[in-house]
Amino acid sequence: GRIWFCTEDGYLNRLDTHSYEMRNFEIEPGMNMQGLIIDGSTLWICSYSHGLYRMNMDTEKAVRHTGYPEERAICGYMTKEGQLYIGSSKGVYRSDSSKTGFSKIESVGDEYINCIRQDISGILWVGTLGNGIFCLDKNGNLLAHAGSEKSGQGLTSRFITSFHEDSRHRMWITTEGGGVC
Repeated sequence: GRIWFCTEDGYLNRLDTHSYEMRNFEIEPGMNMQGLIIDGSTLWICSYSHGLYRMNMDTEKAVRHTGYPEERAICGYMTKEGQLYIGSSKGVYRSDSSKTGFSKIESVGDEYINCIRQDISGILWVGTLGNGIFCLDKNGNLLAHAGSEKSGQGLTSRFITSFHEDSRHRMWITTEGGGVC
């Protein structure tokens, strides 16, 4: 097997789990990579200042995705239905069915998106850097927004860093400065 991971200082890395051989790929000099999404033999690479890249894992060739409209791709998520979502510093974008173009999810606005996760029921959880959580249906329609830090009434911080759904289908939320919710 192979484990792919990226760094903020310019390298995409692949670890072969059988031979323990490490291979480094420099996509663009100094490219700040934020996240990876696997889609079959395609590896989507989210970059802080170079947009979105698409790498064929068989040929190991990466190209910048010209259909993505932003310079910043902070995070991404591939839903169980095969829909690609990319979080940017200016909102959330959803790919078209061929993954050649992207459209903005207007219900989230221009928020800085830090993480995205789909739960077992298909709800898309979108974590922001300063405005809490947006929950969307599969069409991008807003189901709920949790942005309050009122004591004992929900979020301990509006700066969301990750989501995890446990075996009992409870969503755990990590925050910046507020611990785990």
